[in-house]
Amino acid sequence: MSSQKSDPTLYAVIRTAVITLVSRKISPTYDDVRAQIGGGSYRDIGREIRALKAQEPDLFVVDEPTTSPADVEPPESGSEVRNRTAEAHFRQAVEQALKAFFIATEAARSEERRSSAQRQPLALEGVQRSLAASQERQNGLTMRLATAEKEYEKLLADFDTAVEEQERLRIELADSEAKILALEEAVEDGRRREAEAQTERQEMRRQLEQFTAERHESLLEQIRADVAARAHFDQALQDTREEMARLQEQVEVLKTSVAPSAQSSPRPAARKMLPADQPGLGLAEAAVSGGA
Repeated sequence: MSSQKSDPTLYAVIRTAVITLVSRKISPTYDDVRAQIGGGSYRDIGREIRALKAQEPDLFVVDEPTTSPADVEPPESGSEVRNRTAEAHFRQAVEQALKAFFIATEAARSEERRSSAQRQPLALEGVQRSLAASQERQNGLTMRLATAEKEYEKLLADFDTAVEEQERLRIELADSEAKILALEEAVEDGRRREAEAQTERQEMRRQLEQFTAERHESLLEQIRADVAARAHFDQALQDTREEMARLQEQVEVLKTSVAPSAQSSPRPAARKMLPADQPGLGLAEAAVSGGA
């Protein structure tokens, strides 16, 4: 049998739960008791239930056993189904072993009584052999029962570990979902900021294009004005050059017409002739001097 010590507090709680379930015409199983007390370790609950059955087996007697209400039992997972199946097999094995033991004991007693009435010496030897065989079978069943109980306790411990692992995974899953939600919000915020930045870049590009177009138009107008001014200057310079050439031709003509008369006329030695002293040459020479 199990060597673990019973917990008096848990024992009392489970005893009350068993009495409550039996009063409701419900055959108390591990799951029923666990649901009644609001949870707990299957290993500890199983240990206390076995101790209670050993001390007060009448508490588990139900006149008309019924199944537990569907709303009392929690949803069963794969581990709970396997645990319930193992419990049923274990209970069936125990019941069969006890039944076989009782049958063997009763048969041994009957054989003892019958043999005692017929042949006392032979009956005594047969009874002793029968009792020895029954004791051997009982010892074997006890060992099998102890082994099955240990295996069942191991299953309960594994189930508790699985429940704890499931709870840990549930918490980790909730944390992961929260992190994923935060990442999705961060991505959405990044997309929104990117869209705003794209809008700002488009607006800046539009303003730059508008400024460039305006600047280009202004420079183009200035260049056009400079070109027009240069053309006007070139035209004035050309006109001036043509006027100078015309005046130069007039001067040459005047020089040619004045030269014979100047050679025949005596020149005063002490006085230099100025252009203003020559009739009709002052304006032309002044123009030539000004042009030069």
